[in-house]
Amino acid sequence: MTRSELNEAVAILQSTAANLSALTSGTTEEGAALDRACTTLNFDAKSLLQAGSIGTTALACFTAATTAGITSDQFYAIRSTISALTPSYPAGTTMRQMLLRMCIAEESRAVSNAILTSRSEAEAILARMVDDFEAIEDYAADNLESAAYQAFIALHGAVAYDLSQRASQLPKLATYTFGKRRTSLTLANVLYGDASRADEIINENSPVHPAFMPDSIRALTE
Repeated sequence: MTRSELNEAVAILQSTAANLSALTSGTTEEGAALDRACTTLNFDAKSLLQAGSIGTTALACFTAATTAGITSDQFYAIRSTISALTPSYPAGTTMRQMLLRMCIAEESRAVSNAILTSRSEAEAILARMVDDFEAIEDYAADNLESAAYQAFIALHGAVAYDLSQRASQLPKLATYTFGKRRTSLTLANVLYGDASRADEIINENSPVHPAFMPDSIRALTE
C-alpha cells in the first residue's frame, strides 16, 4: 500500500470516528465508552491498517454507538456521509465498504427498536436504506463474498419485513386543508376530539406559532 493509499484510508476511518464520537456528550458511561472506542480508532488507524486488523476496532465504535443509544436517524446521518465518499484508491474503497456495512447493520438494529408513529414514517425509513443495501449486496456479489452477500440479503429482507408488518398496524399521514388558520388545540379537537394531541400536529408541521397553524396541515388519520 502506497503512502497516498494509506493516508486516504486512514482519513476515512478517522472522519467516521469523529462523526460517531460527536453523537454523544460522553457524560454517561455508555457515551464515554463510545468516545474511548472512537479515540482508539482515530489514533491507531494507521498501525491497525498496516497490521491488517482494523475491522475489530472499527466495529467496536459502531457497537458502542448502539449501546450509547444512538438512534436510527443518527446512524442514517453517519451512513449518508460514508456513502457519499468517493475514494481514489482500492484501500479507501475497501474501508468505505466496511464502514457502510457496519453502519447499516447497527442502523437496522436501531430501526427494529424505534417507535414508529405512522405508515409514512416506516415507508420512509425503508426507502432511505434500500440503495445502500443494494450497493452492499452488489459489491459482495461482484467480489465473490458469498457469506457477506447472503448475510446482507437476509438482513435487508428482515428489515423490510419488520417495517412492513409494523406499518400495517399504524395510521397514515394525510393532508388536511381548512378554510382558515386555527390553533393547534382546535385542530386536535376537530381531527381527534382530543386537544392533548396538539403536540403531534405541531411536531409534524413546525408552525411559526401553535396559535397560527397553516391552513393546510399534515396529520395522522386516526
